Order: sequence, then structure tokens, then C-alpha cells
Amino acid sequence: MHHPSELRAGEQKLLWRKRHQTVVVEGFGRATIRVRATMNAVLPDLPWSLLPQPDTRVATAVCEDMVTLTNGKLTARLDHDGCARFSRTGAPEPLVAEIPGGINVPASKEFLPLGSDLWRTE
Repeated sequence: MHHPSELRAGEQKLLWRKRHQTVVVEGFGRATIRVRATMNAVLPDLPWSLLPQPDTRVATAVCEDMVTLTNGKLTARLDHDGCARFSRTGAPEPLVAEIPGGINVPASKEFLPLGSDLWRTE
């Protein structure tokens, strides 16, 4: 059964959702991008162990097959499979990119339950 994904760019963040998975990409300080992912229905907006950062203004854009977020010299892209790619702003080649899962190819991120509502991704 095919489950469509939700992919959108907000004013300050990117969001991808499919079934029980949620990925949020947002600026976090100067030229820094924070990525959070969960299998829970709600992704809590908690700082966890991160130090407070000054408010960050980022640029988001919607393209036909992905959404992008730019924070200074760093750009993040999310596609309809929930795969993230990071590059220097203006550079076509990625610094790091997730590989979409497929037949005989495991997905780049896998959620493993830790008990309660906690998950670890690998």
C-alpha cells in the first residue's frame, strides 16, 4: 500500500511526514542546521542538551521535488522520501546525503525503539 508523504517549507523550518515518521530541519544559530526526527505522533520542541542560540533568520524554498532551508553558508534539502542532503550554499555537490532505502539497500536512517516513547536513529 502506498502512503503519500507530507513535505513543506515553513517560515523557519522544513517538515516531512509519512505514516508515523516526522523529520524537522531548522536553523540553529549562525550557519548551523538542526535536524530532529521521531516515530512519535508529536515532536516535542525541547532544546534537550543544546545550548541556547540567538534567533536565526533562515531562507526556505519549495521546489518541485524538494524543499530547501539556507542558513548562511549551509543549505539543507529534504525530498519526498524524507532524505536529507546538506551542501555549502550555492554548491551543487552535497557535503553529506542520505541514501533512500530500496530493494537490497537499507535506508540511511532506521528507528530503533528504546522503550517508552524514545527512539534511536542510525
